[in-house]
Amino acid sequence: MFQKRKTEKRKTITEYIIDESIKIAESVGSWWLTVIFLIVIGWLVGLQQQDILIQFYVPLTYTIFLSMFYSAPINGLLAGYLSDQIFVDNYRPVLANLSGALLFSLPIIFILTFLLCVSFSHKSIGFAVIFAAMTVSLSAVWITNNVMAILKLGRVAFITFSLGVIFSFALNLITMRVFGLEGIFIALMLGFGAIAFIQYGYIVKGFYRGKVNISFTFLGRNPGALSKMSFFIFFNLALWIDKIVYWFMPQTSYQLDPLFRYSDYDYPFFVAFTIFSFSQFLTMRRLQELIKVPYAQFTDALFYNFPFSRLDEGKYNLILGYRKIFYSLVLVYGAIILMILFSISVGMIRLPWQNEYSFYLLLMSTLFLGIFLLNLLILQYMNQYKLLTWLCIWFFIFSGGFSILIIQLELPYDGLAFFIASMMSFLISSYYIDSLLGHWENVVIKGISDNF
Repeated sequence: MFQKRKTEKRKTITEYIIDESIKIAESVGSWWLTVIFLIVIGWLVGLQQQDILIQFYVPLTYTIFLSMFYSAPINGLLAGYLSDQIFVDNYRPVLANLSGALLFSLPIIFILTFLLCVSFSHKSIGFAVIFAAMTVSLSAVWITNNVMAILKLGRVAFITFSLGVIFSFALNLITMRVFGLEGIFIALMLGFGAIAFIQYGYIVKGFYRGKVNISFTFLGRNPGALSKMSFFIFFNLALWIDKIVYWFMPQTSYQLDPLFRYSDYDYPFFVAFTIFSFSQFLTMRRLQELIKVPYAQFTDALFYNFPFSRLDEGKYNLILGYRKIFYSLVLVYGAIILMILFSISVGMIRLPWQNEYSFYLLLMSTLFLGIFLLNLLILQYMNQYKLLTWLCIWFFIFSGGFSILIIQLELPYDGLAFFIASMMSFLISSYYIDSLLGHWENVVIKGISDNF
């Protein structure tokens, strides 16, 4: 009877595949969908006119960077405020503050991007308007997606993202033929806007209470708001600084005009980062089970003076969960990296760029970056935003500083700076996590011993 009951509860292969596919979609589905979409659009552009392919990808890369940079402080403030409210089961401010964040940030982002393009680029006023509007619509996606993540609506976010991508692709087929390059950007602008609109509409449907209020409470003096905002800003700068250095150093830069530039470093980095998204699946798919629940047990045992057995159990489960994700990254993702590098070395895979060492270093650095991002997630749960900001500042200094040094020395190892920055940041963040867990436990033990 026990064996029969156990067999009935076991998942079939089909159910397991569906379940894992859903987890993949929730964790990295939006990124993979975006990559596939942009590759297909780039291929269609290349079929029509090969010489405008770079003119398509370079402004698009700038749009992604600027939108992430502009929306970072808003996301930091919004995430900090809404997370605190949701923690005490207060969902009322969600819709009002999301509306306020969009109303406050999007006009400013449009003006700043338009002035940047008009002041430093040789493009037309019409292109500047389209470029600014595309940056605004993508910034809106980052803000609404951030709120969806806070509300733990990953599956809904992926579905809405899919609908927006399908709409944008269909629109691209029309506008590309009629308006050329600017038509592609118009379609992307409307597609990104559709994603943000659908996600905002879903949140309105869930939290609408008679009328849509607009609130800017998240901009107030919330505890730790400055640290959270600084962390989001420096995190995005740290990930992009090496690309910016290669764009604007004369030795490595190619110019479309004084503003829009690119380098040979962009292509291998984009490919390595796309492969890296698989490591995020390994991290995010079991984060709730292996990190969030044990961390809650550990902190409850700390703050409510539970017996030492409960304290030790919570800490053990937290460290065990961290080790499981760590080993899955090192063994599974590390094995994928080795297979790719081996395939390149024996000629099974041929790289479309000349400097192979750049890709080798970038691909190996993504392993350290994956573990570093895992450490950042754990430190976020610990609410250590000042420490998080300093870790991102160090990453920024390592990546930017070593990139400049490597270019000046004319070394053929373009990915070395990112490799050093990822490895050093991983080691430093791991040290601080171990120190914090030990410090919290020692404080509790010392406090109890002082009472005797």
